[in-house]
Amino acid sequence: MDAARNFIRAALDRKWDDARRFMLKDSSNIEILKSFEDFYQHEDKEERRNYGEASVTTYDSRKVNDSTTIVNYSNSYKKKMDSIRIVRTNGQWLVDLKYSFLPTDSAKHVR
Repeated sequence: MDAARNFIRAALDRKWDDARRFMLKDSSNIEILKSFEDFYQHEDKEERRNYGEASVTTYDSRKVNDSTTIVNYSNSYKKKMDSIRIVRTNGQWLVDLKYSFLPTDSAKHVR
């Protein structure tokens, strides 16, 4: 849960280098985070402030297996529930953005 919470906080604060520390580093995740960084670079100051001041609410988490957990959360600014997957790799829990941001075959997509 700490990996998810720390990643989300870093993303809300637009601290992309910090977010990368909590992310599974593969080409897809790197590309997804870069697209966030590029998109949010054009936000106005008020939007940045609103995200930066937002709190993160974790609703629940569901253990899929010993190395995968799904965390349901929202932020107090947008108030939209979302989910993020964390995976344990080499003893460390990391965010896998592909779960939330890449199209998948619905039969394979664990919710």
